[in-house]
Amino acid sequence: MINKKIHIIILILFITGVFLSRVTGKPILQPDSFTYMATANAMLEGNWYLEMWGRVPVGVPSFYPLLISWGTSWLGIENHVTAFLISVLSSTFLILLVFLWAARRLGWGWAWVAASLVAFNTSLMFYG
Repeated sequence: MINKKIHIIILILFITGVFLSRVTGKPILQPDSFTYMATANAMLEGNWYLEMWGRVPVGVPSFYPLLISWGTSWLGIENHVTAFLISVLSSTFLILLVFLWAARRLGWGWAWVAASLVAFNTSLMFYG
């Protein structure tokens, strides 16, 4: 039992370190980011249908812009900061889920390996 508590405490410190290292990084905005943020701005204004450049409706999934608009309205911060925080929190939560899944299925040692592979994945570090 004490061994399990030590692993959980170290995991919390590990995830906190990964979270803080990603929060202090510079947000990277891709062309898709602006589409999601424009959709979030439209949702904040009450427009749930958005046309880009007057041609076709934007075909983006609505959950991510909805989270951005909720975060913007609740926290009172700009939408690109909200999008960055959502990205960092979701990638940090992914590390926790992978660790817990691997600990249950494979054991504590492999859980650390799996969590480290997810935490130091270059795509997740770059975009997440």
